[in-house]
Amino acid sequence: MDNGTTSLAKDILRMFKEPEVYEKRIIIMAGDRAGILSFGQDMDEAVNVLMEYLKK
Repeated sequence: MDNGTTSLAKDILRMFKEPEVYEKRIIIMAGDRAGILSFGQDMDEAVNVLMEYLKK
């Protein structure tokens, strides 16, 4: 899957339907540390999710 492709967009939409994604509020794209998506109710929450993941 290439970055920026329709395939990538479809995969991300599919992942948002998985309960675990909403619970953890983060998506990690394999093989690409820059490919991390975190989200929350606001930017502070999304950043906190990312920071907690990076501590592990």
